[in-house]
Amino acid sequence: MNKKKKIRTYIVDASNESGDVIVKHLQDSQDIDIVGITDDLDTAFEFVKSGRTDVLVIDVNTYRMEESELIRNIMIRFPIPIIAVSSFTQKGKLSALNAINSGAIDFVAKPSTNDLYFGLAEMSEMLANKIRLTKNINLIAKISSLAYRSETPLVNSLNSAIKKSEIQHNTSQQIIAVTGAMGSIDSFNLLLSLLPPVIPGIIFVSALPSGYTKTYADRLNELFPFLIKEAETGDIITDSTIYITPGDSHIKVVLKNDNYSLICFHGEKQNNRRPSADILFLSLSESSGIKTMGIVLTGEGKDGAYGMKSLKAAGGLLLTQDKDSSLIYGMPAAVGDTFTSSKKLNIFQIADAIKGWV
Repeated sequence: MNKKKKIRTYIVDASNESGDVIVKHLQDSQDIDIVGITDDLDTAFEFVKSGRTDVLVIDVNTYRMEESELIRNIMIRFPIPIIAVSSFTQKGKLSALNAINSGAIDFVAKPSTNDLYFGLAEMSEMLANKIRLTKNINLIAKISSLAYRSETPLVNSLNSAIKKSEIQHNTSQQIIAVTGAMGSIDSFNLLLSLLPPVIPGIIFVSALPSGYTKTYADRLNELFPFLIKEAETGDIITDSTIYITPGDSHIKVVLKNDNYSLICFHGEKQNNRRPSADILFLSLSESSGIKTMGIVLTGEGKDGAYGMKSLKAAGGLLLTQDKDSSLIYGMPAAVGDTFTSSKKLNIFQIADAIKGWV
């Protein structure tokens, strides 16, 4: 009888307390094999180079910018799935986003100091689940994204030729709703870089945890001419504005005083997600008198598939990221399993579809 192959995992962590809890939890997993632990980046690089690990987990809080260089070098020379671990400080949030930009496929956030042991155990289970997902990812999509960014600035001449202050934010007559999970930050960033400065309002439901979405929005707002903000209840949807759904909050669109506005609320999880794209898509399907587009990017699970079906029935245009360009073809595939009328496109084609739609 053949034993199920375990996922060989190497850990880089200089934090003894948190590292011990994470390692113990992962060692208890039946399908994960901890093949090494170090606090030295050079040792980690040589171990990955030897081909003795399937996944690298790295704490990105200790080494400043050096861990980003390690991630980038590994992905260029010996690519394997890399998952970052970050603290809940502002520095940790930026480090996590830098890790994604450097080549990590995802990250998990350490808990705050309150009830640290329980929080680390919960975080370790999330980490274990992400390690398991690496068996289903398309690493070529991540490598291609890194290669493109190395040759092309994130903000291209198309949307950097106009100043932020020159853009008018009129009430939107069209709304674009976008969602995704693992890998979708890369895809969404690339999509924004390909769009003209005047576009309909966009609502993005990501899988970023609570506390990270504002940091992400603020960072994008510095790069692009659009107004990019973490969504808040009462926001009126306007053109050339990107609304990042707060982590751990659902979001929906409502018609109020002849304007379409946003409501953010906690609520129960749906499809084991909060925020859930289904809730956003369903609210748009009930909003008459406005043109809508739904886009499902790369990610695990099936969130968004049911809501896309309702959006289609209400006359919305549906796009899904194709398999070849998706890091993990879960959410887009679920839309295809629900109905076959969505267009499967890469990010460049999605950008062209948006430009042709407005």
